Amino acid sequence: MLLVCSALALQAEVKIEYLSGDTRSACEALLCLSSPNKPAECAPALNKLFSIKRKKPSDTINARKAFLNLCPIDNSDTDLKYYQTSILPLVDEECTIPSLNARIETKQDAFKEIICKEDENGMQVCNLVDKIGFRINPNLTNSCRLLASSRYSDYRLKYTCNTKFYTKEEWQSGKEIIGEISKAEFENLPLGKKLSLSKWERNKSGFFNRYSLVSKYYKAQAINKHCWINQN
Repeated sequence: MLLVCSALALQAEVKIEYLSGDTRSACEALLCLSSPNKPAECAPALNKLFSIKRKKPSDTINARKAFLNLCPIDNSDTDLKYYQTSILPLVDEECTIPSLNARIETKQDAFKEIICKEDENGMQVCNLVDKIGFRINPNLTNSCRLLASSRYSDYRLKYTCNTKFYTKEEWQSGKEIIGEISKAEFENLPLGKKLSLSKWERNKSGFFNRYSLVSKYYKAQAINKHCWINQN
């Protein structure tokens, strides 16, 4: 990998040098963290940076700063120096599009459902119960926010989905329910446009409780789970 050490790869006028050892790794880390799209060659340098850990968080930051400072840059460029010494040492993980799209956020009371049961006296008792909701987290990680704040990075991150939560059934199926339909309508829809949900329901007959599997049919649409993109 060619390493640009008097500035980042975004600068056309920089001087290219060939380095080795920790100096080379430090420069590779600076370059690799400047973009959410990283080649496989970035792994050793980034692993080396993030493996630097101390007992105290402040000591970890200082140790990573010392490592990154091994890369010789143009100290007259104050923005670049700030990127090297004040932004990157605070970054504690990589920021990639796949990692952002893998961050599932849940909300315990996103939905309400009325659940009815019979008590010990045979009386029906209904309660309003919280139901969990799911979505791709629309908030950037701290590391992503830091990296996106520098003009020396290529992070132009955008969340393209709506911020609504989906029920567990919707999230697991990957389909958002639009509305309930008849079985006949269901059978006429293409596979990607429909969803069937079944559950056991109790029916009391005399002194006995009988259970039957009841299915409901819905018109549905695919849930976009690839919400984060990089606009560059």
